[in-house]
Amino acid sequence: MPGPSLGAVFALVLFTTVNAYSNGGRVEFCDPAANYGCDPAQLKQGNGWTCDDPGKGTMPWVKRPVRTEVYTVRSGDGTQDPTTYTPGAYNTIHLRVNQFG
Repeated sequence: MPGPSLGAVFALVLFTTVNAYSNGGRVEFCDPAANYGCDPAQLKQGNGWTCDDPGKGTMPWVKRPVRTEVYTVRSGDGTQDPTTYTPGAYNTIHLRVNQFG
């Protein structure tokens, strides 16, 4: 039986390797319930992305996030989440799927 193809191995490495980057710059706010993005119906592609939504939020060149209970993304495993960030330090991000299928 032949082993996995080179493409399959590459895809596995690509999807299991995460390279996160932060320039350590000042973050003015960190509010997960804040107004982000643009209403998808108001997002237009031309010479770059523009947003005609009068209620657009931070990062108006992207669609608004969809809030869901299907998964969680956290900086801790749910019991003792870190409350500080140290630039240059490694940080573990936990992705938990709460609904299968």
